[in-house]
Amino acid sequence: MLGNDINFATIKIYFKLKLVMKASQQLLSNILNSSSANEHYHIPKFQRPYSWQKDHWEKFLDDIEEDELGHFIGSIICLFDESSTEPNTDKVFELIDGQQRFTTISIFLAALRKTLNLEIEKAKEHMDEEDFFEYKAILINISNQLVKKLKTSNNSKQKGVFSVKDDHYILRFLPSTQNENEGDYKYILSLCGVLPSAVNKPNYFNLRRMSKAYNYFIERLEEKNLEDLKNITQKINAITMVHIQVSSNSDAFRLFDTLNNRGLPLSAIDIIKNKMLATLTSKYNKNIDSAYDQWQDLINNIEGLEDRFLRQYFNAFNHLPLISMSNKKATTSQLIKIYEELIEKRDTQNLFLDLIAKSNIYKSLIEPDTKTELEKNLQEFNYINTAPTYTLLMYLMSLGSDSFSDSHEQTLLDILTFLQKFAIRRNLTDMPKTRTLDQINIDVIEACHHCINQGGKIDINLIKSAFLKNKHKPASIEQVKEVLSSNDFYQNSMSRYLLIKLDSLWSNRQYNPNLWERNNKGDYIWTIEHVLPQSENISDDWKKMLKKNANNRNIRDIHQDNVHRIGNLTLSAYNSKLAKGSLVQKQTLNIIKLGSLTINIGYKNGLAINTNLSFDNQSLSNVYQWTDLEINTRGEIMVDLLLKSLDF
Repeated sequence: MLGNDINFATIKIYFKLKLVMKASQQLLSNILNSSSANEHYHIPKFQRPYSWQKDHWEKFLDDIEEDELGHFIGSIICLFDESSTEPNTDKVFELIDGQQRFTTISIFLAALRKTLNLEIEKAKEHMDEEDFFEYKAILINISNQLVKKLKTSNNSKQKGVFSVKDDHYILRFLPSTQNENEGDYKYILSLCGVLPSAVNKPNYFNLRRMSKAYNYFIERLEEKNLEDLKNITQKINAITMVHIQVSSNSDAFRLFDTLNNRGLPLSAIDIIKNKMLATLTSKYNKNIDSAYDQWQDLINNIEGLEDRFLRQYFNAFNHLPLISMSNKKATTSQLIKIYEELIEKRDTQNLFLDLIAKSNIYKSLIEPDTKTELEKNLQEFNYINTAPTYTLLMYLMSLGSDSFSDSHEQTLLDILTFLQKFAIRRNLTDMPKTRTLDQINIDVIEACHHCINQGGKIDINLIKSAFLKNKHKPASIEQVKEVLSSNDFYQNSMSRYLLIKLDSLWSNRQYNPNLWERNNKGDYIWTIEHVLPQSENISDDWKKMLKKNANNRNIRDIHQDNVHRIGNLTLSAYNSKLAKGSLVQKQTLNIIKLGSLTINIGYKNGLAINTNLSFDNQSLSNVYQWTDLEINTRGEIMVDLLLKSLDF
């Protein structure tokens, strides 16, 4: 945990920030006063969910057990606005900083109450009356530190009230609502006996952090006797912290950002969120809950891609007055600095609204429906793995139809087709280099913006010219052919995608499965299958077949030179069953499912790449031998088909 020197550092920061606040060093027993129980600590819903893990829980409890009374655990920052509180109601502090420690303390108190109650029940027959009532008083004290039961007549204007059946309660500590934290915590309080058993158990409760923390503390405390538990209770109540009270969200967020140098570090999106919400509440008088709800809409749109979205948003719209600044390009390391400057110096409210609007566009790009032709084309970018392209796509999709020549939708379709080809060729050849892709997309956006400012319209020729005349030029069609024809094509990141693309070239496919389907582990069901087996230890049947065209060449060399070529590859959902089988086995293998229903899992399954892709008047489903001659003949056909589809 933290050392006592935090006091001096904290006090210096107080004066530096000149915040309107109250600060005092207090014991936990004073903060969660069990006799009056008129002050409560609730985490605002915009805060992060509980994230401490076993090493944090272990250190927390070890430090308390090993230290003397008065163990210091740092500071907590609380927001309390007297003017917004109803008369004759309890104080509800919003806990802005200290939530991980406070959540852990509360879960520990629940585990302590549960264990202590069990030990009292075991020992009560042998316990004298005075000891029994002393331990019962400890139980009541812990209960009052966790929950306050209210009278019906007193809770009409009280914040934080909830009901279980006909009884009304307020939690002394209320965790974040994210990741089911609130439901998990209430269920823990029912397990330890301070809330009724009627509290429903949340789905997947046992898999989440709060459940694991509670069980960890239960296991540690089960080793203790009654006297040990009594001593731990005293040490918990003697925990010391600096209690800082501020009266505005902006002061709270500023202090939070300054002091947040412990526990799990904040991500860029957390820091930007705090800065954004603080400014919206202080400068624009925006309701914090309303702002947070809107922020959550943004996060839900871009979940898992937060930093990428913020970077690409800036890069896509840096030409607009709302966003424009000296930085020409946002990088991950500059992200916080850039957005702090935007929030401080720009119209934060309009910036906030524009971020939300653009996040809606971004979601339509990364999670498109596949109802229209345009949406189907957007889906391809997820398969191609071309993240930098989303900068340009977000910009293009934000423009109105009057910015495009001719048919808006057709122009976009033409542009998407070109961008797919460009991305495939780039991924195949690594030309242009990855480090140049952000700048290329920014250059293309600038060309489009300049065209519109000059009264022009965006068309496919403008996009092609901006890409192809860029100083970072794509690979030529000859360079693409060289990669497609190489003897290690299988190792290329685009190999699976291009095999699927080849299969899609035929509209009259007998068999049209979803080749992008994943299993319950998230792995692709359809994977690359080597016709000539990948293993060097091929069977005698394969060796005999390869010798037919060997011309005194070493069989091992023939295998090594051809096994990973495009002509030797297909797709299968049953790769492990085909594996090292002979050519005939791979063509004819089938499995029996229900009754007389026969399902072919070999090359006669009707997949277009096996049946429609013809070479020398035969296909993979019926070819009678498989040597390097057939591999290269089939490969040349496949390469020619792909080159035609990738030509600009």
